[in-house]
Amino acid sequence: MALLLVMSLSPTLSFLEVGHRIETGDGTQDPWVDGGQPWPQASRTSDRLAVVPAHGPDGGVGDGGVPEDASELKSIVEPALNWYYGSDEIGTDALSVPIADLSASITVGEGASERCGGSSLFTILVLKDTVDDPAYLRIIEGEDGELAWQVSLGQTEFVKAAPLIVDIDGDGLQEILLVYDDSSGDLNIEAWSPRLSCSVTGWSSSADSTELLWSWTNQDRFISNEGP
Repeated sequence: MALLLVMSLSPTLSFLEVGHRIETGDGTQDPWVDGGQPWPQASRTSDRLAVVPAHGPDGGVGDGGVPEDASELKSIVEPALNWYYGSDEIGTDALSVPIADLSASITVGEGASERCGGSSLFTILVLKDTVDDPAYLRIIEGEDGELAWQVSLGQTEFVKAAPLIVDIDGDGLQEILLVYDDSSGDLNIEAWSPRLSCSVTGWSSSADSTELLWSWTNQDRFISNEGP
């Protein structure tokens, strides 16, 4: 049933009649051009591969250049940690963590543009502090690693499915689709439309119940693994 759920949510898959099969390609298709980024996105071709760009001590384009102009990138030999979020016992159990542009969903107080994310991207996490704690859907601001928005999901099984970021209603504001099993083993699907608010004093991180667009629960379905 988990497979059927994924297929129903994904815009890239469709149900085929019996006797047909899904064509996956032979690996010769042109790759999706991912916005000029130096690190290509995995899964952009049917092979689901990402080709790592060449690196070397003399690589890079220097000041004012763009990655596309470099024959190779400079090796990172002394990486710096800008920030990290959380020191929880459990943390996130999801198999991937999406990053999204939520700038259209932010209400910014006067004089707080730079304080409130500026042009930052946001990380969306589903995590638990400890085994006995409720799970939280959280949005972390990417510039400083601050908690920008959160909502409690209550007691859940470990949430393996990554949140899906999509503009459901075409209003230019991103929504979050979340799939998880609650502590009773019932399947839950929720669509959240986060409205972020920030002032010179920081983020107002508490979610409002009106930000839940819709939810669906089924006691006969589950997405968690019953095995060990």
